[in-house]
Order: sequence, then structure tokens, then C-alpha cells
Amino acid sequence: MTYAGMLQELPGAGFLIAAHGLEAELGVYTSPGTEPVYVFVEEAIQGTKGEAFPNIPQEETTRFRIVGFTTDPSRNVEILIADIGREVGGVNDIGVSLTGPDGLAPSNLAQLGRFRNTWPSKDSARAVRRDAIAQVVGSPHAKLANGLTSGRYGAPVGEYIYPELTRFGVPGYALAVAFENFCFLRLGGGTMPTDSGPQPVQPLTPFPESGHPLSQPVGGGRACDGQ
Repeated sequence: MTYAGMLQELPGAGFLIAAHGLEAELGVYTSPGTEPVYVFVEEAIQGTKGEAFPNIPQEETTRFRIVGFTTDPSRNVEILIADIGREVGGVNDIGVSLTGPDGLAPSNLAQLGRFRNTWPSKDSARAVRRDAIAQVVGSPHAKLANGLTSGRYGAPVGEYIYPELTRFGVPGYALAVAFENFCFLRLGGGTMPTDSGPQPVQPLTPFPESGHPLSQPVGGGRACDGQ
């Protein structure tokens, strides 16, 4: 166990640690197939893709990686990429579900209860989302008395991978970030807390387009068009 705190003197009784932070390396599990079941996202990383600029050696990716834990290693965990709180046509937009043959993150890896998966890059259909949701397959996701939802956990994507140069020493070619692929920035949505209560999140104005010709709507449009 690791703790953070202050050493406090107790007159006539020695000292104590007034701890304000505590981290424990513990394995906590619930009975297989029962409720409630708890799940936690430790890490979520998503590539932002972007369009290749001519004559500039670069790499873009939409690779998505997630690591988390569940208290029920007997059940698989489904991963969703979402913009939690953004409404489209009155329906909460949950983005895409990384399910199918490779979409279920196994929960019985070497570290019992850990789920971990990396979905491949170069997937041009995957829009950049704000949140990652992990949910235990088969759980009814009922609201609990402590305010948590059984078998379901949502967290912001912790890191985005932007286009990068693949060769050192190329002067004057700083690659633009493909902000047009960030649906929650371009379209807005959801709320944020303020002193006067929750306020809707508006699109960024002016919007920081990357400047690449292919970032403009062409044919089927960009990743966020129609969503």
C-alpha cells in the first residue's frame, strides 16, 4: 500500500499520519455472474488519423487501446467509444461499439480481472470520440444506491495520438492536428459545470481546421458529418 499525507504530533501520544491519499495493490472480486459487478478503465488511447499532406513523410493512425479491470473475471467486457451527454436527434450518441470477433476484451488475462485490447490502426471509419465506456456483457447495468451503475464505467479518453513526422530534420513542416475529426469539438454537445449550473458545450468558434483540402466535406463528408 502507498499513502500520501502529513506527519502529525499527538501531545503525549507520539505521532500519526494524516493520510489524504491511499493506493492499494489489491485484487477485489465479486461472485461470478452476480450483481453488482464493478468495472474500471485505467487507460484509453485513441489515434486521430488526419489526412496525409503531400511530400511530407508522416504517419497517421486511428489505433485504439484500452486497459481496465473488472471484479468478475468470468464475464467479458464490451468497449464503446462515445460522446457521453451529446444528443443527436434526441438520442444519446454512443459512437461505435468495438465488438465482434475482436471487440470483446477478455477479462481472464495473466492479471486476473484485467481486460486489455488494442484495435488496429488505419481504420478510416472511426471518428474521434471524447469518452470510453466499458461494460460487462450480460449485466443489466442497474443503478446502485451508491450512485454507481453496476457493470458499466465511462471515462474520458486519456490520450490522443496526432499525426507525426516519420523522419527527423525536415524543416518547416509542423504537422497540423486533425481537429475536424474531433466530433465533440466541431459539433459541441453535452454540458459542463459552472457557477450558475450546468451549461451546454458549444462548438469551437472559430474552428481550428487543419487546412488540408481533404479536411473539407467531399463526397461522403468527414468523420462527424451526419452523426
